[in-house]
Parts: sequence; structure tokens; C-alpha cells
Amino acid sequence: MISNIVNLLIILLISGAFYKLFFFRNHAPVTTIFNETKNILISQNAVVAATYYQRSAGLLNHAKIIEDEALWILPAKVLHTKGMRFAIDIFFMDKKFKVTKIYSFVMPSDNLFNCIYGGISSYSAVELQAGRIKKLGIEAGDKINIS
Repeated sequence: MISNIVNLLIILLISGAFYKLFFFRNHAPVTTIFNETKNILISQNAVVAATYYQRSAGLLNHAKIIEDEALWILPAKVLHTKGMRFAIDIFFMDKKFKVTKIYSFVMPSDNLFNCIYGGISSYSAVELQAGRIKKLGIEAGDKINIS
């Protein structure tokens, strides 16, 4: 009787993990990110990473990020670049979608504890190709529209 219950629990855990790993990770929604303050389109091909598995994978399975791509991570107060293969730009936003902190040319790290901190008011983050923040003129205080 106990072994049947244990087997059932193991099957449920495995099937749940399988579902989360293979369904959510590969079916992230795509959205548009627009800087309302500067009236500039940031990305039409922004992938939303809202689940634990999507946030964990992030850009790790990418060889590079192209100019119009972006990854919107929410929630996100702290990020890391362990295992990444290329530098990125990052900006953090609060719940009202105002840019709170900016990091340019963040290099990959071998240390999981080498973190990028968005600040106490940050709610989400956008990762872009390195150099895009400067090119687009994104600054702290800019109002971002995500749709």
C-alpha cells in the first residue's frame, strides 16, 4: 500500500516536472516594448519570461541576441549571467514601468553569486543586445510600455 502511494507521488512529480520543463519553457509569449518617454520602439520580438523555468533558462540557450530581440523577465530584482556566451544590456523597471536602473555591456560570469541588482523598487527587467541601451538613449526615469 505504501509503495503504491510512493510510486503514484513519484509519477505525479515526474509528469509535473516534465510538463513545466517542456511546455512552459518552449511556449513563452512574445510582446512589444516601447519607450513612451523617447517615443522609440525597443523591441517587437520581446519574449516574456514569467515562470520559474523561463526565468531560469533566460538567454542561456542562445548563441547571441539579435538587435530587435529582448527578454522581459518578471519578477526580477536580481539577475546573473552565469553560463551566458555574450555580453548584454539590462534595464530594471518598477511596477509602474519606469526605468530604475541601467547596466550596459554586462559580461558573462562564471560565478552564480556575481549578481546584477536592480534595487529595492525594481519589479522586472529587460535584457537586450549589448550596446542597445546607449543606441536607443534609454535612461533612468523613462516610461516603458509593454503590450
